Amino acid sequence: MRILSTFGQLPKTGLNLSLILVSALLEGFGLSLFIPLLHVLGGEESSALPPYLSKFLESLSDAGFIPNTINLLVLISALSIFALCFDYLQSKILIQTKNSYVFNLRNRVIGSFLAAKWRYSTQRPHGEVVSQITIECQRAGQALSSEVMAVATMILIVSSLIFSTVIYWKLTIMALVFGVFLFLVVLPFSRRADTLGKLTTRINKELSILVVEYLRALKLLKSTGNENIASRAVNQKNDESRECNSESELNGKKVYLVTRALPVLFLTFVIAISHEILNIPLSVTLVFVLFMLRIAPRAALVQQQLQTYYLHSPALLTVNELLKNARVEQEDLNVGGKIFKKLGNAISFDSVSFSYPAEKIPAIRGVNIRIKKNQIVGIVGSSGAGKTTIIDLITGLHKPDAGVIRIDGIDLKKVNLESWRQKLGLVTQETVTFNSSVRDNVKLFNRDASEGDIEKAIEAANLSGMTASLSDGMDTGLGESGARFSGGQRQRIALARAFLIKPELLLLDEATSALDNETERFVQDFIRGGAGGKTVLIIAHRLSTVRWADKIYVMEKGQIIEEGSYSELIALGGRFAELVMFEKSPN
Repeated sequence: MRILSTFGQLPKTGLNLSLILVSALLEGFGLSLFIPLLHVLGGEESSALPPYLSKFLESLSDAGFIPNTINLLVLISALSIFALCFDYLQSKILIQTKNSYVFNLRNRVIGSFLAAKWRYSTQRPHGEVVSQITIECQRAGQALSSEVMAVATMILIVSSLIFSTVIYWKLTIMALVFGVFLFLVVLPFSRRADTLGKLTTRINKELSILVVEYLRALKLLKSTGNENIASRAVNQKNDESRECNSESELNGKKVYLVTRALPVLFLTFVIAISHEILNIPLSVTLVFVLFMLRIAPRAALVQQQLQTYYLHSPALLTVNELLKNARVEQEDLNVGGKIFKKLGNAISFDSVSFSYPAEKIPAIRGVNIRIKKNQIVGIVGSSGAGKTTIIDLITGLHKPDAGVIRIDGIDLKKVNLESWRQKLGLVTQETVTFNSSVRDNVKLFNRDASEGDIEKAIEAANLSGMTASLSDGMDTGLGESGARFSGGQRQRIALARAFLIKPELLLLDEATSALDNETERFVQDFIRGGAGGKTVLIIAHRLSTVRWADKIYVMEKGQIIEEGSYSELIALGGRFAELVMFEKSPN
């Protein structure tokens, strides 16, 4: 990215530059006062002083200030100290602003990602999102900070050049010519830094994606002795990162070498010209050189700051692109819609159809389902029949292409989606647990739950015996992705979490697939009786799970082909009876 193309994005940029301008003026006046000081020390006439200094000293004399050695030294020291104080204040504000910017940017990235449509969220690799939050946001803040610092350093340089021009303009012309020459020498390195910055962004993203994916598959890799596959892939990408980072640092060192060496040659040239050709007074030459000694390291510094900007600025593009895309894909929660409080009658699907993008065949077609309050409804069918799509439509993750989903007769599109979702309990086959204690996992969606309610939820999920056997009880940690517990134990924790929020609709998507028969019967008994008559929708492959359902819908190829109670469907002798026969068959 070009320098200044992102200027002003960092908050308080104007304040930062104002403070550095004050610091530059104070420093310039302080250094300029060395000319009269050297005149006083050498016993020279004040008539040789630059006009602006003569007028300045006259004003001080009129105010009672005597420009002798002691007074000038005190004034120079005071101006220099004040300049340093303003410089420190500017640095402090910049550091605080940069870190606040990174903090807010990370919150915006995760917030926009969470607020985006489900379809958009599933299309972004999680490793990429992790890279954006942990690495690219930090690099973006570093880029903007370096940009402000580069401009601030330029202000210091320009201020010194202005004072130098007033002292002796011919030498300043030489300094400007040298500055242009230095810029042209460094320009190829700056372009290379920009290229390396884009490469760094790409490698960081790819590396994060690889690491996240292989960590998810760690059990599979270790169980099959294929850790070397992950190791090779990550090592290869890590090697690319190493080479890129090494070249970036080396490129910066080259700039440092050039910007430190050339100014030394220029200063020796200035002193020779001043003394041998221009016959400039020694005091003026020394102060001019003093200004150049301030400018030279700053010229080197501004080049380093530009290098840092070019190296990190590609992160701004990637983060801003994610934010832009997430805003475009922001989910409409219909915050002005009807607030859902309690299910009064039923949830119904009226001729609902839905197709996934780029899929020619609809996931579901003309589906009609009715889930009455306090009723247990099951949906069964072969894999790919559209059962889980029904769950996603109920939760509002997808919108119907045709037909209407009604909650107590009201179109779901007219309901405040957040209020509706907060009344749903969801347990899926892919159990979601977090690296914290059993208690924290159960209380995840109901932090204010009483101990009594927690115990009831634990008992309902048949977790009491398990927690009692743990050394730390409910405070036992689950480990990464619940690795310390079996699939069935994790599923029971997820069930307890869903029970604890006392949902108006409990959605169980293969939620008992990892449970043993005894625990499944225990949970079924609770759902039928102890759950207080909650409304439940069960998606199941294991048909025993829906044996006691009030109504069962059989799906095939996205359509409802049969409906009725367990006994009615068996008597019908259709597809459901066929599935039951296959399940009971020893072969």
